[in-house]
Amino acid sequence: MKRHKLLALGLMCAFAFAFNNSAFAAARNNQPAAPEGTVELTPEEAAAAEQEERNLIEAAQAMRRSGLVQFNFKEMDLVKFVRFMSELLRENIIVPPNINAKITIISPRPSSLTEARQIMLSTLQMYGFSLQDMGSYSIVRQGGSSPSPTVGRGRGGPGYG
Repeated sequence: MKRHKLLALGLMCAFAFAFNNSAFAAARNNQPAAPEGTVELTPEEAAAAEQEERNLIEAAQAMRRSGLVQFNFKEMDLVKFVRFMSELLRENIIVPPNINAKITIISPRPSSLTEARQIMLSTLQMYGFSLQDMGSYSIVRQGGSSPSPTVGRGRGGPGYG
């Protein structure tokens, strides 16, 4: 009899675990499950990731105010790097979901904002991407070549400037 109770208890625990799993929980709440291959974060991990992003944004803003950038990134996600550069350069950048690379950039001396943009373009190129200027925003694209680091903002061409 004890054995049957233990088996029943084990099955109930397994069902409870499966029911609280993201796919079952999503189905229970009529929400789509997380995409295959994604990792769900614990609340502590999510809070740490949010704090890391806030720190990254604050660093980019401080560097932008000073006009000098110092890169010391080791094994950083390329998407996070683009997020940092977007904030630093005040550019809207659309990043496709297929970017999955880790980068390392070490700079013993500070760089100007123009040099920092060139570093971003070179880094994207190393991983087979380019930055396409769409006017008020840019798109990270597979392949291609990025424009020069001194992309002008505003009106340009004959009759301007």
